[in-house]
Amino acid sequence: MMTGGIVADERPATAVPRGEAVTFPGGLTISNYVMPNGTRAYCIEIQLGEPSGYMSEAGRVREMPGRSGKFHSWGDVNGMRQINYLMDGPGQCKDAWTAAAVQLTIWRMRENFKAGNPFLNAKIDTLQRSAKGRALIAASDALTTEARREAKAPGSPQKVTGKLVIAPDPAGKAGKYRVAYPAGTRDLSVRGGVFLRTGTATVDVADTGASARYVQAAPGARKIEVTGSWRTQGTRGWEPIIDIYNTSTASGAVGQRLAVATGRSNGTHARGRFDTVARTIPPPFADPDAASQAQASAEIGGTMRDTLIVTEMQDTRARIWPDAVADFTAYLEPVAGSVKYGPDWEPLLGEPHMVQARDPETQELLWTELPGRGPIPGGSGASDDTGDSVERDDGAPGGAVGDEGGDASVRTGDGSPPRREPLMEERRDPLVWSAEEIANMSAAQRCVAQPVYREGGIVVSRVGEYHTKPVTVRSAGTVNWVERIRSGGRTVHQGKCGAANERTAIEQPGVTTAAVPSVMLGEVVTDVATVTGRFAPNASYSLRFEAYRAAESEVGEPLCAPGNRIFRSERLPVEGPGEVTSPGFVARWEHGTQIWWVETLYWETPAGPKALHRGACGLETETSVVGRPEVSTLAPETAVVGDRIGDTAMVTGDVKSSSDARWELTFAAYRGPTASHETPGSEVVGQALEPAELDDNPGKADSPGKKSLNEDQNNEVPLCTPENLLFETAATPVTGPGKYRSEEHTVPFDWIGTVWWVETLWLIEGEERIPVSVGECGAVDEATVISGPELSTRASAVAAIGEAMEDVAEITGELSQRDGVSHELVFEGYRGVASEGATSAALCVPENEIFKTDPIAITQAGEYTSSEVTALPEYGDTVWWVAVLLQRSDGNVVELARGTCGDPSETTTIQPPRVRTESAGTVTLGEELYDAAIVEGRLGKRAGVSFRVTFTAYAEGADGVLACVPDRVIESLSDFEGVPVSGPGRYTSKRTVTTAEHVGAGGFVETLLMRENDQDYIVHVGECGAASERFTVSAIPPVETRPESPDRPALPPAPLAMTGGAVILPALLGAGLLLLLGLAIGWGVIVRRESQRKEE
Repeated sequence: MMTGGIVADERPATAVPRGEAVTFPGGLTISNYVMPNGTRAYCIEIQLGEPSGYMSEAGRVREMPGRSGKFHSWGDVNGMRQINYLMDGPGQCKDAWTAAAVQLTIWRMRENFKAGNPFLNAKIDTLQRSAKGRALIAASDALTTEARREAKAPGSPQKVTGKLVIAPDPAGKAGKYRVAYPAGTRDLSVRGGVFLRTGTATVDVADTGASARYVQAAPGARKIEVTGSWRTQGTRGWEPIIDIYNTSTASGAVGQRLAVATGRSNGTHARGRFDTVARTIPPPFADPDAASQAQASAEIGGTMRDTLIVTEMQDTRARIWPDAVADFTAYLEPVAGSVKYGPDWEPLLGEPHMVQARDPETQELLWTELPGRGPIPGGSGASDDTGDSVERDDGAPGGAVGDEGGDASVRTGDGSPPRREPLMEERRDPLVWSAEEIANMSAAQRCVAQPVYREGGIVVSRVGEYHTKPVTVRSAGTVNWVERIRSGGRTVHQGKCGAANERTAIEQPGVTTAAVPSVMLGEVVTDVATVTGRFAPNASYSLRFEAYRAAESEVGEPLCAPGNRIFRSERLPVEGPGEVTSPGFVARWEHGTQIWWVETLYWETPAGPKALHRGACGLETETSVVGRPEVSTLAPETAVVGDRIGDTAMVTGDVKSSSDARWELTFAAYRGPTASHETPGSEVVGQALEPAELDDNPGKADSPGKKSLNEDQNNEVPLCTPENLLFETAATPVTGPGKYRSEEHTVPFDWIGTVWWVETLWLIEGEERIPVSVGECGAVDEATVISGPELSTRASAVAAIGEAMEDVAEITGELSQRDGVSHELVFEGYRGVASEGATSAALCVPENEIFKTDPIAITQAGEYTSSEVTALPEYGDTVWWVAVLLQRSDGNVVELARGTCGDPSETTTIQPPRVRTESAGTVTLGEELYDAAIVEGRLGKRAGVSFRVTFTAYAEGADGVLACVPDRVIESLSDFEGVPVSGPGRYTSKRTVTTAEHVGAGGFVETLLMRENDQDYIVHVGECGAASERFTVSAIPPVETRPESPDRPALPPAPLAMTGGAVILPALLGAGLLLLLGLAIGWGVIVRRESQRKEE
């Protein structure tokens, strides 16, 4: 049978018969088919006919082929593997029910268990109609679950990772070795021996699992080597591959293709070889060889030792001497002039004698102690037990009393130094080697003349190294070691004194130093010591670093004493040659401009530290220069009100911000002498601070050639005090050299004059703020002259009611041209009192404000005229103008200038008209009744402004009292429409013919109105009940009761009653209210009559 794909040349085969079958209700029969070899085959194309005819091979495939126009090919990998499993296992059990379930599962699986195939859907529908059919579907589901669980792909073979292991025979038989191997081993082979079981160099161990075989080494062999091979097989499984056969129906038509399982795969194999393993066969026993190797070099204070090396002889195994013991002796070569040492490496001392005591560190002579003090050395400083300088109780440097650098404050009553006596002590000086002694000895004698260390009893029990204990080195020179081994009372090995490999050279370490050459305030300053020489592992050295503020002694030499010491480190361990960096400290202002370092090298002994080296004071390489910054400033020379001004500082020199030293600049502005708010004072206080240590900051000191602005004007010392402080800016961080700009402030009007700037450079060290540089008050470069605009005005002098009036403002001076700054001019009007003009009683407040013009944008100095304002009756007789110059910037409005309230040039007098009236008097029923108003004076004549006089008639009450109230209005006699008034003259109301309803007494009230922009303003309201405004309507003509006497001249006619007069605001307001009330009543009467007319 072909594999790998569809066979192109199909060969016909015999017809395939039906196998196991199950019939279901509805006439549905499901079965498999029997191949010629008895294998059960299954249909894979449900919609085609029964394969009852002939068949032919289609090949071995990984994908079920499709048919054009019927269905697509299908090759799901997991599905194909599961179909292979179902046909190979359950499908071959020859059980009809299982065969039907397998067939149904294959059909469903090809359709991915979806209802996409109508032929399959029809069969499923038939099955679901019967319990038997539903049971088959359930069996198909169970087979699907089983196939998904069990149909696994063939597993890859696992590589053998175990190794071959050769071990000596557990029983201890010489030359016999056990070879262990892991499972999967196929064969083993050995070189240098044979396998005991077979007597051959190879052995087959396949299928034995993990086990072992024994090997016997060949005589004379020094090594055996074993190797082998392994083989493993992968796990079995099902590939996604099936065999396909083409079929035909009984009529010869195309039938369903049949599928046959390819079955379970045996998996693949893996092969490999083990790495060769070897085992060395030990040589025969013999006496060992012995040699020694001393430590080549050591340092004073360190340690040294010798080493005995026991090794096997070539091609043998060592047979250690019985009860072997080793001992070592160290000999220090004598040198002329050097100290003699005993066996414990301590100096050999001569006879005792008395000498003056010396300081153990400085070697200065000690003198008798003063009361309350310890021994006083003859130099410039006392020392503690470690050789370090100490301070006196009062904190000053310790000093000797006497002529040599002593404390000048210690004197007797006459001022002379007190007497002092040497401090004596008993001393035994070390013995030293003389050249003569050395010359009288042979080389061998000199080598063993001075033993300084001996150690014995070291048991030698095996091959290896044997060391002496670490020996503390106490002096310089050369040490020769001699080792010896004894066994059973005899010497089996003896070293030779002077051998090159048994020599230890002892040196004293050297120290060179280099401090940080320059540092900024706030930076960490350190010193670096380079230690040279060789160090033993057990050497114990230490270094101490001290720093001093640069100072000089009385004779001008560098001074490093407790009084000027600013730092002292702990003793730092020195592990060996190399660089040692001191602990750092932060350079601060108080440390001055130069720091001197001094290092001390100690040898740590059980008795305490011993100083081996101390650096000199004031060396150039041990000097750290502390840089300081300088500040120069430049303020703007001039500014205008509304400008924003600030100061600029240029910081130069060494400045850097850090966590230990931060820098800040603050700027303060003070009112100068030319400003309007001068305040006298005597010195700089408050924000103006003295710089710290001015002598160390010469750049800011006063210079004879530098004058302040005020000194140039009147030779007075400029003063910057809290009393004339304008503002102080917030701190500006300074991070390095460069230009720094202060906060800017907007200049208000009251700063006009001179502003003095003073800058302060602050150093912040922890919680302390140090003013290290303060600017000069009144310096020319730190003065800003402030100027601003001025305002003068003139308003209309006189205006009639209704006329236009205006104000003119002239602006002189400079205006700020800063971006975002604008200026505008506003004219305000206030109701004034003529008698209070040009006096302090003039008041312009919101309560008497009567108008405000729209703002006029101002871009430059010049003359600006307000918009026209109509003189209204309600303004009274006097208007006070106030011009206001405003400045807008940053959302704020600032008043730069304001006119004076009540200024005569800013006063407009308003002249109201005068109105007189006369009524028709007494008329008889049927005659005409009217009123007349005589207008005098000026009226405003402008477009949009008009005047009108109206007349309202009121009836007298039954009590004979005339009350001008709404319910007394006589509408028919009133003239609410009024008469237009064009100027001075006589204006008559409408003439009304009296009727019976008019009989009685009454009076008129005239009202002069002004209209502008469709709004009426009351100019004048007549007096209620005025004699000239009374009228009477009689039913009969009046009867002359007293004839005129011919001899008595007639009285002149009475003048017309004056109902007007001076316009007084309260009267006008009252009259206005009456007029409005009358109009409302009239309107009410009209509405009532209209309603009555409608009812009729």
